[in-house]
Amino acid sequence: FVRNPEDAAQLFAVRRTPPGLQPSEMRYLHYLADVLRSPPYCPHFKPMKLVSITLQPVPLFNKVRDGCRPYVEVYQGEERVMSTQQEYERMTLFNITHGKITLPLNVTVVGDVTLVVYHARHVLGRPTGIKILQLQLHTGFIAGNTLNFIKNELDDLSEGEHYQGDKFSVVLYIELLQATETCATPWLDHNSRNYNSDVLFSSTIEAEETRENFVPKTAPPPRPGPPPSRPGPPPRPAPPPPSRPPNEYRDGPDTPPMKRSEERESLLNDEDEDADFLNLSSSQPQRPPAPAPHADLLNIGDSGGGGDSDSNVDLLGFGQFVSADPPTTTANSIETAMDPAGHS
Repeated sequence: FVRNPEDAAQLFAVRRTPPGLQPSEMRYLHYLADVLRSPPYCPHFKPMKLVSITLQPVPLFNKVRDGCRPYVEVYQGEERVMSTQQEYERMTLFNITHGKITLPLNVTVVGDVTLVVYHARHVLGRPTGIKILQLQLHTGFIAGNTLNFIKNELDDLSEGEHYQGDKFSVVLYIELLQATETCATPWLDHNSRNYNSDVLFSSTIEAEETRENFVPKTAPPPRPGPPPSRPGPPPRPAPPPPSRPPNEYRDGPDTPPMKRSEERESLLNDEDEDADFLNLSSSQPQRPPAPAPHADLLNIGDSGGGGDSDSNVDLLGFGQFVSADPPTTTANSIETAMDPAGHS
């Protein structure tokens, strides 16, 4: 009906009462689940030799809470097959500075095995055992040479800070030996059609409700979908922008393009201005001559008189600095002043 031991324990807790299973009892439920699965697991009948047991860190069970004086008892079924208990003074006291405890066992067992670890406390002149931990296992489901048990996999743990936190663990070193005799497995001839889970319920409706509430639902495997479509061709790149013709080239963003006719007129005007400035153009009419018989190169002549301002060619631009009318002089006095030799 249910295949997981945890689900079975949950169903029992809801319908009856919490079972209060210890870790070793849950371990045996997993053994049973392995036998009932398909295909079933068949446990082997190889004897197992317990070499040693290690506890780490050191449990704190003495009166001063700094160590313990441990010993181990091993049971096969209900029979005790060995014990490491000795006289109180001969048993080793392990304190917290040792870090771990390792006790040799060297005993061979088969089937159901129980290990119990005690702390020897001296009471009324003889040692009295205080249980530190207990664990149970079946040798037919063991493989390998090392068994590790963490704290929540151990039975009959004491309350308090005896184990120095949750990192307490037990390591069991073992050896599997060759089987000396073959034993018949009792469940090999069992037929699964001999039992039916409906006998656990009073009606079909109750069975369906229980199955719906407690049996985990497994999602069906996804159906294979159609193969992915073939990707299409890559998009064509955008065409490059058209190149700008030479006559539309701009120096700045605010300069409008100049038409061809305007450009031609501008070039002609520039040629006319150059010809007029150098006085090399013969096709244009000449300007009227200046009234003065001389060329006032430095603009020191009569710039404020009644004459025409265009008669003087101010090449050096000194005319703008003349603010008052210069004194009136005659042409002869100017020529005399410009002749350093005094020739007339």
